[in-house]
Amino acid sequence: MNSGDDIADPLDSVPDLCVGLCRFLGTLAGLAASLGLFKVLAGRWGYSFETVGQAWQAGAKGKALLLFSGLAGLLGGLIGQSVGASIRIKNDQVALRINVLWHLIANGQIGWIGSALALLTLTMRDKNATIAFMKLHGLRFGLSAMLISAVGSTFLAPVIWAFLASPRRLRDESWRAGVTVISFSVGISIGLLQSHLWGLSMPRGAILGFLFGLFLIPASSHMWQRDQQMRFNAQRRPAQ
Repeated sequence: MNSGDDIADPLDSVPDLCVGLCRFLGTLAGLAASLGLFKVLAGRWGYSFETVGQAWQAGAKGKALLLFSGLAGLLGGLIGQSVGASIRIKNDQVALRINVLWHLIANGQIGWIGSALALLTLTMRDKNATIAFMKLHGLRFGLSAMLISAVGSTFLAPVIWAFLASPRRLRDESWRAGVTVISFSVGISIGLLQSHLWGLSMPRGAILGFLFGLFLIPASSHMWQRDQQMRFNAQRRPAQ
């Protein structure tokens, strides 16, 4: 029988845990599993990869297609997060950069998917036309919005890293003005690119992109600060 000293405390690895890495790998694995299974089953069962809405309305087999893909995504997400939790990040600056990048990408995708749907609705101005468009192109439209926002957020991340690496700059509130201007520029570029790819209203795309840039930094900053504070709290936990 093992003594108490031989039993590893599961919290021992928490100080080296990078929450952003866990969530990133979980999301990546979940999307890959879900979309991969959907594409395979859709091809075998005679459905188009794009017509998610039509598959749901196509009887029991169509519903099974979406449900199986959703369950595969959940399982893939759990596996991905487990892999991320097994990777120890000992450098606090590296962990902070990963957390910053993750929250910019995650919040960027959530914010821009909603903005892209608003852009589509404002451009078409017809509910039935919008529903018909989403049935035929909804998956591709959503994936393009996710990819565009992820690329834009990734370009923004190094700017944030540069300021977070310098405590003096971080204490000087003037840095926020420069970052905000860059965030606006990234947001407007995302809006114009989405509009160009799908033939939507360029002025409306620029306006929604501007609002997206206004939202991104405030929505993300408190989240990466929270994750980093959790890491510091775990590091200060007294050894048992």
